[in-house]
Amino acid sequence: MRIRAAAVEGLLAEAQLRRPEEACGLFGGAPGQIDTFYPLPNVDKSPLTYQMDPASILAVLRQMERTGQSLVGIGHSHPATVAEPSATDIRQAHYPQCLYLIVSLRAKTPEVRAFWIDQSSAREEPLTVLADGASTAS
Repeated sequence: MRIRAAAVEGLLAEAQLRRPEEACGLFGGAPGQIDTFYPLPNVDKSPLTYQMDPASILAVLRQMERTGQSLVGIGHSHPATVAEPSATDIRQAHYPQCLYLIVSLRAKTPEVRAFWIDQSSAREEPLTVLADGASTAS
């Protein structure tokens, strides 16, 4: 999966800002490419779980539609654990068509990994970070 550098940077910035709570948000783009990160408040206000407000999700989905984007990913942070889906992440993954990105702040250097999750298993997906302004042609 290709992802614009600004989208990765947006997730990282939101994770740092919301620490020690989990940060969360949605990614817009097109099939095979993530272009934009849309941060959303974590209504759980928890360092262990996240939940996005349905009204905020709807507002972001409408914004994506206006800009010609689709929902292609869901992101959140693990402030103190590894960048792997937890049992809760897997159980609550309700969008198998979306790529789930997780940023870990456990180490000095944050780590971002991506997974396809189907409520029973997770399969890692490599990310190719595109410099902003890079061509999106295949």
